[in-house]
Amino acid sequence: MQRMRNRYRAFVFCVLAFVLFLLPVSAVAQNLTGRVEDESGSGLKKVSVVLLDGRNLAVSYALTGNDGSFSVSVPTGKAAKAIKFSCLGYSPEQMQLSDFKNGQAVRLQQHAVELKEVKVKPKGIVQRGDTLDYLVSKFKKDQDRSIADVIARMAGLNVSKDGKITYQGRAINKFYVEGMDLMGGKYSVISENLSADKVKKVQVYEKHQPVKSLKDIDFSEQAALNIVLKDDVKDVWQGTCSMGGGTALQEKASALYDGRLSEMLFSRKVQSVSMYKFNNTGKNIKSEITSHSVFEEYVPTEGSVLSNLSTSVSDLDGERTQFNRTHLVCNSTLFKIGKDSELRTQLTGLYDHTSLNEETQTIYTNVRGDSAITEKRDADSYRSELTGEVLLRINSDKLYLANTLNGYIDFNRSTGTTLLNGRETRENVKPRRRQLTDKLKFVRNMGNGKAISAEGYFSYSYLPGQLLLANGTMQDLNIDALRWGASTDFRHSLWRLDVAYRTRLEGISQKMTTENFLTNQTDTYSEYKLYVEPQLGYKSRTFNVSSGFPVSLLHRSFNGLDKVQLAFEPNVSVGFEPTAKWNFNAYYFHSWSPSDLTGTSDAPTFVDYLTLRRNNGRLRYTPLDYLSGRIEFKDIIHGFFARCGQHITIWEASPCTKAG
Repeated sequence: MQRMRNRYRAFVFCVLAFVLFLLPVSAVAQNLTGRVEDESGSGLKKVSVVLLDGRNLAVSYALTGNDGSFSVSVPTGKAAKAIKFSCLGYSPEQMQLSDFKNGQAVRLQQHAVELKEVKVKPKGIVQRGDTLDYLVSKFKKDQDRSIADVIARMAGLNVSKDGKITYQGRAINKFYVEGMDLMGGKYSVISENLSADKVKKVQVYEKHQPVKSLKDIDFSEQAALNIVLKDDVKDVWQGTCSMGGGTALQEKASALYDGRLSEMLFSRKVQSVSMYKFNNTGKNIKSEITSHSVFEEYVPTEGSVLSNLSTSVSDLDGERTQFNRTHLVCNSTLFKIGKDSELRTQLTGLYDHTSLNEETQTIYTNVRGDSAITEKRDADSYRSELTGEVLLRINSDKLYLANTLNGYIDFNRSTGTTLLNGRETRENVKPRRRQLTDKLKFVRNMGNGKAISAEGYFSYSYLPGQLLLANGTMQDLNIDALRWGASTDFRHSLWRLDVAYRTRLEGISQKMTTENFLTNQTDTYSEYKLYVEPQLGYKSRTFNVSSGFPVSLLHRSFNGLDKVQLAFEPNVSVGFEPTAKWNFNAYYFHSWSPSDLTGTSDAPTFVDYLTLRRNNGRLRYTPLDYLSGRIEFKDIIHGFFARCGQHITIWEASPCTKAG
């Protein structure tokens, strides 16, 4: 009995050993490897490798790698009879599995495939994620001259009279041409002068963050525009010359002219625009070199007290009411000096002579006797301005570094004659300005939702002004001002929250000398502000909220009078986007704005030939509360955009004295 048991155990052991011996052989037999090559012996990638059963049905498949190698297995319980190799542009190859040797190379022969003719009818607007593509061919009309004319017709976009572009009511924060920021905020030079025939499509980048290293860390509500050119426009110099002439038929005949000379280059390494433009038809071309939006390069500068002579705004079009002779010249060149780095230079010059003629009458119903004041003005306003800028920028996924140096000088002046109730008075004003600014900004993405940033700036302004007063005497008003600031910002993620800590130190030093028949006074003002702001933010696919709780400690000094104050300026922003069509936003902030020297000095200062301003000589501030709400709707398929909103502003102005 014991002998039979031993024999049975030996038999079972042999069977198990035999099965275990066959298992590796079976596993190897069910896994096929090899390589697919072209006629030259190079590996072909993404070739479809399909195992077929006896009915020519697929039982398993795989794709070749970059070197042409593949590995495909037969599923358990399935039987493969053949293996097939196919790739677009090559003749398919099929062989019996019994003829295929594991690890062998299979060579495919090239074969051209003729495709049937198809007609593609593109839509006017196509959305891909946060990008909207507007096809210019669907919006362009025969009378459209520039791409700005077409943009003004695109749903959701608007172009104002001064060339400023908005999307859904908000100003755009960038204007790109082929993904490059050639003009900064002076994008009207391109939008008003680039022919619509040369543009393929206009792209809108919704919620665009121009600093790549802050993407997905600091979200934006502004959109950006990108101009996509036609292929035959890229990498070639192109020039435009247009001239127009005529004569005015009203009153004394005079010659009219309107001309433009321009050249443009848009390539992958260099973009350049140069233009000389002139006219005397009343058309406003000065706005083309006005900065509409330079968010990250903004530097605070000194405000002017005096200004050139002007008339009240008329409801009629400027081309019917303005008598001008305007010449402007500009050049902007952008060099790509690396994958993510660029150097941009800009130079703009303006000469404008505008003639003013205005007659107004004011009647006071609560005054006895002569209650009517009639004023008739004839004046000439001259603007001679020169601006230069150099920008060096690195904008990569991990690092943002930008330095902007800007200089400005003008020789503006105005002369004229005013007839006030029959009394003639000469007017003369020279509101001159010289200015130099520089800003350095640094952002470093540390990964895992963390980023640290720092920036510093300074601006020096010198405003030597002169004003002829109604009594025939001259007022000299000279302002020297230095503004500077430095800040740091650290951002990181905490659970699902975006947390930021911002600190900033700012300083202002001002000196104003006022000399007229009433006073000869010099005032000084200094301000130092320490600003600390913790921020919290949350963002999901449909909902976002951000809030800040800034606290500032302010030290101010006016003519030796010192004052220290503490201010709290909270803000909160909420956005809800339940679907791709609807967007709800609400925003609130409280601000505490101290008055600088021009709002504090008690020196009697004339702001025009007749109007005297005099503050109370005290360190003042203006509190403000602002609340706004917006509802936006967009239907891309039907090209329908709509928005509505309301804002409430509550502010309290500190008193100052004005006398005529």
